[in-house]
Amino acid sequence: MYSALLPKIFVRDDLIMILVDKGLLNGKRSLEKIFKDGNKIVNELINHSLLLEHDSTLRMQDLVKKIALKESEAKMMLKCNEYIKMASDIQEW
Repeated sequence: MYSALLPKIFVRDDLIMILVDKGLLNGKRSLEKIFKDGNKIVNELINHSLLLEHDSTLRMQDLVKKIALKESEAKMMLKCNEYIKMASDIQEW
């Protein structure tokens, strides 16, 4: 769902570095291993039609992006205080 927040068009290498930056890929390895694993992930997303590739750019299908944004609306929450045990009802926000 994170990719729904990315720009409409992006480059494969930039997406891989974003995955490292967000902790979704282990960045404490050689660049060769990072990009090998990152390319596997990107290829899987392309093979499952979640991303489209044209020339050297990638973009998320519009419908997939809309669904991901809609799903993330209900699940996004700010971490305000370590003592919060349960989220309040939406009406209270």
